[in-house]
Amino acid sequence: MELSKIPYYEKESLKFQPMKHMQGRIQEMEQASSEGAEVANR
Repeated sequence: MELSKIPYYEKESLKFQPMKHMQGRIQEMEQASSEGAEVANR
C-alpha cells in the first residue's frame, strides 16, 4: 500500500515562489526561442 503524498505536497507548496518560477520559465522560453530562430536561419 502506498502512503498518501498529500502532506508532502502541502509542505512543498509553501516553498513555491510564483515570481521566481515565472522568471525561470520566461528565461527558458527565451533560450528555446533564440535556439529555434538560429536553427530556422540555417
